[in-house]
Order: sequence, then structure tokens, then C-alpha cells
Amino acid sequence: MNNGSDRTAIITGGSRGLGRNTAVNLARRGVDVIFTYHSNAIEAQSLVGEVEAVGRKSAAFQLDVGNISSFDRFVDDARNALQHWGRERFDLPGEQRRYRLAEGVR
Repeated sequence: MNNGSDRTAIITGGSRGLGRNTAVNLARRGVDVIFTYHSNAIEAQSLVGEVEAVGRKSAAFQLDVGNISSFDRFVDDARNALQHWGRERFDLPGEQRRYRLAEGVR
């Protein structure tokens, strides 16, 4: 099984609850994580630290899904993070994401 090295996931609403749990579990499986948060930058930075503590890359970006004008900035930020990491895209397909989530719930 591929351990996920050089893979990147984008998670919306990652700083709390299920999103945070997903980010941590993917990081533990060797996946780098880009995630969004609505307003709690402190929780977001806490998660960045938690992901980096297991040896993976992480970036958090503020996104208000109720404000469509914030999407362009998020796309630019995510693209810049990926380029900084030497990547052109995020690449965790939906089937793998479901598998990895189910694997973490067992």
C-alpha cells in the first residue's frame, strides 16, 4: 500500500471536529494537509503544529464559504502553498479519502 508520501489533501472546515480529525489521521498516514477555517486562527495554527509534529506539511487558510469573494484568495493561497512544496496540485481522490476515513473509524 502506498503510504501517501508526496500526497496532499485539501480539507474544508479543518480546524475543528471531523475536519480536524480527518487532517490528523491523514497526516499520520503520510499525507500533507491544506485546510480551511472560518474564523478561529488559533485553532487552525494549533492543527498546523499537530500535523507538522508527525512530520507532514500543513497550511491553513481562512475561508468564509458564505462570501464568494473569499474563494479567489483561497485558491491563490492553496496554489502558492502547493508550489512552495514543489507540487502542482492536490491529489487525494475521493475513493481514497473515503477509504482512509473508514480505516480511521474502525
